[in-house]
Amino acid sequence: MKWIFVSLLFVGFNAHAQLSASPSYVNFGDVSVDSGLGRRTTVFVNSQSNQDNSVYVSNSCFGSFYTYNNCYTLPPYGSCTIQVEYKPIREGYESCSMSIRGSRGGFTTLTISGRGVTSIADEVFGPYSE
Repeated sequence: MKWIFVSLLFVGFNAHAQLSASPSYVNFGDVSVDSGLGRRTTVFVNSQSNQDNSVYVSNSCFGSFYTYNNCYTLPPYGSCTIQVEYKPIREGYESCSMSIRGSRGGFTTLTISGRGVTSIADEVFGPYSE
């Protein structure tokens, strides 16, 4: 009987600290290496907690993926945004996962991917080119 009570108590505390990311997977597709420009998107972080929660993003994706955390304090049952950018530095497919953690517990994972490609935007093709 003691184990059931302890287990229910533990599950009850964790239920108030859950976080989720929407979307939880971002595929940037093909992005030009030559342009020096990246592609950026917004990810929503949602809380199922009944208390304020500080949010920490662990960006372990070195090199081509960047985050801009606008999500310092997450209100109870609220949401906030994180900007994620892919700016490839070489050709090829890349992917990684980032952890999003709350100060009151709870975490979620954001998986991101993209492919760096060589740009051919300077060349002109078509029926009227000479």
